[in-house]
Amino acid sequence: MLTVLGLACAGVAQGASAAPGFDLNVVSGVITRANRLEERMKNTLPENAYKREGEIEARKTFESYESPAFQRKVMLENERLKKEVFGGLKAYYKDMGPRTGKKTLGKKRERLSPNERIYLFISSSVPEATLRTYIEQIAGLSDPNIEVVMRGFIGGMKYMGPTLNFIGKLLEKDPSCGLSCGLYGADMEVDPLLFRRYGILQVPAVVYVPDIEVLGPGSEGLGRNARVGGSYAFYGDAALSYSLKRINEEANSASLAAVIKEFKHGFYR
Repeated sequence: MLTVLGLACAGVAQGASAAPGFDLNVVSGVITRANRLEERMKNTLPENAYKREGEIEARKTFESYESPAFQRKVMLENERLKKEVFGGLKAYYKDMGPRTGKKTLGKKRERLSPNERIYLFISSSVPEATLRTYIEQIAGLSDPNIEVVMRGFIGGMKYMGPTLNFIGKLLEKDPSCGLSCGLYGADMEVDPLLFRRYGILQVPAVVYVPDIEVLGPGSEGLGRNARVGGSYAFYGDAALSYSLKRINEEANSASLAAVIKEFKHGFYR
């Protein structure tokens, strides 16, 4: 479109010396010639000879990524990062929950059963004030079955520093004094497979899973690691309590209602 407009302007400029004012015939002629040129280019450009080979290689890469061997490497790398990168934060964690080694932070107040999940899907594009409110609310719930999930590392996997700094800042109770003022106890994960499994295309998004069966270690975003009966989602920059309330209008879950009640009668009165 920019090319057509550029040609049109050039045509008008050339015709200005012959005829004053804006000549619609010149513009129409330029557009007609541009459309004919576009059709000729479509007919003359060769089809990508490597399209089929590219599709095959993409499928191989996808299957390799989902293979048990590769997923085991991912799991081991995650465990290494938890020990070497986040090891220094353990002083702020009161205890560890029994479910697949996930953290239970502060006083244990489980409202969800072990086969339920609440996922909060976020990214660095969400305003920091909104994210910090979410983190504070989730920390107050202290339920190991509620997770904050990011799709991937900021800037790609080669650059882990920005993501670690981003997460660290969100967990700080008071950014003005850093770690010395303590951290919020919210469980944060980087897991693109969860984004794909629940079809998350925009953030923030809240997803409630009423029935999940863990089949093996690794990401619960993979079918062989977890079996899911169904899920409910709410999208938009809204209070967590409101998002869960809207979800429960359809889910009608007693345990989810207990989580919502926690906002009204618990740490947010």
